[in-house]
Amino acid sequence: MDLVLIRHGESEMNAAHTCFERDEPVECLQELRTRPDSLFRLTNAGILQAKIAGDWIRQNFMREKPFDVHLVSGFNRGLETAGYLLPDARWEINMYIHERDWGDMVGIPKAERLEQFADVFDQRKKDPLFPRIPNGESLAGECARIELVLDYLAREYPGKRVLIVTHGELMWCFRVVIEKIAPWHFGDMYRDTSRWIPNCGILHYSRRDPMTGVMGMHLAWMRTVHPTESFAMRPWTRIHRELWTADELIRAAERTPRLLA
Repeated sequence: MDLVLIRHGESEMNAAHTCFERDEPVECLQELRTRPDSLFRLTNAGILQAKIAGDWIRQNFMREKPFDVHLVSGFNRGLETAGYLLPDARWEINMYIHERDWGDMVGIPKAERLEQFADVFDQRKKDPLFPRIPNGESLAGECARIELVLDYLAREYPGKRVLIVTHGELMWCFRVVIEKIAPWHFGDMYRDTSRWIPNCGILHYSRRDPMTGVMGMHLAWMRTVHPTESFAMRPWTRIHRELWTADELIRAAERTPRLLA
């Protein structure tokens, strides 16, 4: 009935990347470089973000009825976010909603990533969906995991209200799968930094028409909420899952110049 996705709060590596961008020193840099991605903790700011988002969730979703299902990534930053978000909830750890596998880039500062993996970032600018990170994962590969999660929820919890604490890249993949976003449209969206999901940002999908209250068969409405940014909220939008004609498919491919006749 409702699917609410929340990105984890600010992690140690999120904070480190911010310092790198500002040319500020980072404490414990060597430890950060060698720590597995799954073990990064929340910062104090991340804990506060989770508590603020939890207040918004309680005020807007739980006055009449709690969520039926709570899923969380098994990464430390997901576990901590869930714990501070709703301390009284019981959570199911789901291995399919963990962070994107960043492969050879884990623990490397952003400036160094841009230098060492310049060709990879060049590919991602042109096509953010399909190229794979060296020894890591593509966003398209993550979408396959999301299909499994949605199949699981439809089978085990039909008609329920579901809350998921996960990661920013995974939330993009939920959008691709649920909204059936075409690859070329996704590329345009992903390159638009105003659409990026901040720490503890929320995506809310619903089967219920927000104007009439009429319940549909599928998740048909979506809105975004940023509780840590003065509760910035975008209005509900209707999801339009398009089908494409032969001419539209050819025109989409023609966005890329042909190299060989």
